[in-house]
Amino acid sequence: MKKRIAIGTGIFLLVLVGLLAGGSIYMINFSLRPENRGKDMEGSFTFMREKYPQIIPWVDSLQNHHALRDTFIISPDGIRMHAFYARAMKPTSHTAIIVHGYTDNEINWIQSGKMKEITDKTITNGDATEMIIVMPNAWDTWYVNQYDGKAPYEDMFFEELIPYMEKTYRIRSDKESRAIAGLSMGGYGSFLYSLHHPDMFCACAPLSAAVFDDTVMEARKARSHKDLFNRLFGPGDEHWKQNNVLKILSDWDQNDLPKIRYYIDCGDDDGLLDGNMQVHQIMRQKGIRHEFRVRDGGHSWTYWRTALPEVLKFVSQTFCRS
Repeated sequence: MKKRIAIGTGIFLLVLVGLLAGGSIYMINFSLRPENRGKDMEGSFTFMREKYPQIIPWVDSLQNHHALRDTFIISPDGIRMHAFYARAMKPTSHTAIIVHGYTDNEINWIQSGKMKEITDKTITNGDATEMIIVMPNAWDTWYVNQYDGKAPYEDMFFEELIPYMEKTYRIRSDKESRAIAGLSMGGYGSFLYSLHHPDMFCACAPLSAAVFDDTVMEARKARSHKDLFNRLFGPGDEHWKQNNVLKILSDWDQNDLPKIRYYIDCGDDDGLLDGNMQVHQIMRQKGIRHEFRVRDGGHSWTYWRTALPEVLKFVSQTFCRS
């Protein structure tokens, strides 16, 4: 009898470990509000439990940059997926970090982008390799360190998020196993991170990237995004220069180009096409290897859903080449 119980318990534990290690779904959310530094955010527990009763939440506070991180484990039943899709949980797992656009959050790629359905189909068809996909929340930070240091999102991303991923989910830490992609504001963030940290990614796939030249930025700081961009980039243009994708690309040393494969995609009816065309021209002049796509469509989830399979295929091919 004891032997049967022991065997039954062992089988149960193996199944449990298999669920957690092979098909778990996670959500990672970050809060950069300085007033919450070092505090447990009880309100988030209540909110998440009421909205998502299947969630088992806990808080992991990392205060290096006045950032409080909320981390939630989602039910591993393979149905609900919000921000961290972990189909492959081996030490050799590849990782794609996919970031959201302005006014969105980490959930939009799941709800509007159909991330789970498209990823499952693309992997099942053999067009993409198994990988861990991470989608952090960035609010309206534009993925930059705010000029006055109050919201250092980029520092948090590289000094907290990526080390946390590697420690917690046993993913590989080499650049050949890590890619980044994003749409709109996230497309800009993907470009920016690949240029600020070229040793961190083997592939970058910006979709409908919000890349602005100085003229467009000046206009947005003066009118449409006055409060936001002045808060992020401050007075003058010094901080903007440090985060201007077009300037960084133009100033890049011809003899030390980033060893990253780029996949750039933007619709022919997208208001952001001009900035993407400028990136394409600079890359051609510099000899930076990249794929450039202009397809029929605008700045919409319909467009990005059709782009996602190609992004997954592209980063998978890059993983395999590495």
